[in-house]
Amino acid sequence: MTDDPITYQMIRAVRDETGASHEECRRALEEAGGDVAAAAALWFARKGQGAAGVSRRPPLRTPHQHEPQSERN
Repeated sequence: MTDDPITYQMIRAVRDETGASHEECRRALEEAGGDVAAAAALWFARKGQGAAGVSRRPPLRTPHQHEPQSERN
């Protein structure tokens, strides 16, 4: 573990990658020695979410394509 402090930017980077809580990210960073990628991988390994780098956040939705309505007689 390094003597460098865990910064908000580091926590934010792990949160963006994992969707984990602030506290979970801080703990993972402390255990990973301040390495953001290792902290994200550690979190994913604990949660069983698969490979690191896969965001938990849902994808952005695209607007629905409206299909033309058939004419009613």
